[in-house]
Amino acid sequence: MKKHIVLILNMLISLVLVECTASGTNLNSYVDPSLDLSLMHKIALIPMKNSEFSNSEIRIIDQKIETAIHNINSDIVVIPSVNADYLLDTYKLKALWLNFLDNYNSSGIPDKNDLILFGDAFKIDAMIYGKIVNIHQVNGRDAFYGVEDTYGGNEGMTKVTVKYVMLSTKKGILLWESSFEGVKKTRAIKVPAP
Repeated sequence: MKKHIVLILNMLISLVLVECTASGTNLNSYVDPSLDLSLMHKIALIPMKNSEFSNSEIRIIDQKIETAIHNINSDIVVIPSVNADYLLDTYKLKALWLNFLDNYNSSGIPDKNDLILFGDAFKIDAMIYGKIVNIHQVNGRDAFYGVEDTYGGNEGMTKVTVKYVMLSTKKGILLWESSFEGVKKTRAIKVPAP
């Protein structure tokens, strides 16, 4: 299951970052009119707070994000999330970051002072972080609850909703935010969700 979630996330991340310059099949998005990636020099990727991905899975996700950013502006330096997590620990800002996230996720308003502090500490223009908003799984089943009949049954399915945001560490504002949903279905009924 974890492998399928990583695959769905890779697809969603690509769509989320394309949203900066083009329309996608997103559920919800916002792009600040002042967003100009050509003026940015360094962006930090912050690890997802509510996921337990291995370092290799995190590197795959980071590579997708970095590739999408470099397709827009190849001069931007991207700090991978493993390194950004290390910097949060090194500068003793991890507790402040977690508090920032709790406040931001509940209010929807970023704390300008905290963002500027992160920007000054890491020497970055922006931070990107994502979170898994929802995972919904349904196992495939027969139409007649156990009778071996394929007519009318449903497929197994895993649906993942992901939200990514880019926050300015210069102005202390939200630059873009997108929520996307990905679905993976089994090819047959009576199969556990992928």
